[in-house]
Amino acid sequence: MDLSEDIWMLREIFQLSNHALLRMVNRLFDTAYADTESVWREQENRSVYLRISEEGRYAFQVRRLDGCFRVSAEEHRYVFDYESRTDGSVIEIREPRVLCFGKPEEEQRATLEFPGKERVTLKVHMLGLEEYSPEKLEEQGLILFLPFLFYSFAGKRRRRKEEWEHFLIHDVAGALDKGFRKGSLTAFDQQRMKQLCRHMAWKLLCRESWMSDIENQEMILHVLEADLDFLRRISVSAPPRRSRPGYRTSGGSR
Repeated sequence: MDLSEDIWMLREIFQLSNHALLRMVNRLFDTAYADTESVWREQENRSVYLRISEEGRYAFQVRRLDGCFRVSAEEHRYVFDYESRTDGSVIEIREPRVLCFGKPEEEQRATLEFPGKERVTLKVHMLGLEEYSPEKLEEQGLILFLPFLFYSFAGKRRRRKEEWEHFLIHDVAGALDKGFRKGSLTAFDQQRMKQLCRHMAWKLLCRESWMSDIENQEMILHVLEADLDFLRRISVSAPPRRSRPGYRTSGGSR
């Protein structure tokens, strides 16, 4: 898959519910946003930006460096904390975090220069996720990035059909079910994530010889098919939800 497909996937992930995005941000950045907070989304080139409440600003980006796929996640709030500070107040600095699929890079540093010529040097941590399983990804609050974990699973070595079956049926489907039961995902999020994972599986497996068998194709379609009956049952019992803010777009589309 090329970078345009990765950008499309990132944008689709961030069209999931405010509930799922808030839960992910809280776990990743140690914040405590309530489920009722407003979330605004913007997209530009290969990045998606979130604004939560009045202070929280976060940037997510996909990129390929030296053949390695990466997702970066950075908090931008420290810039605004500085601009709104009063004399004598403390500048709150949070270290940017980078999610890395593939070989982690060496520690890097970023330098911020403020209007008063003050400079702050930050460490940029590379969090290597190449050893993550779907279950561990869910436990760490990063279940929304599950579709990208397919790169890691497929890239280590050539996988046998039986390994893919276990990964899809047990690991991926199990992690999504657990995420729903724990409240990290809504019912819609869970079913939409199945579709996004199916998209990744289809793209990465299309060249496998055993995928020419119609039964194997049906297995993937069945395991990662959205359960519309389940969604109907949930929608009947659930109270009405507010519509979520859409994207403001700058730059090209898929």
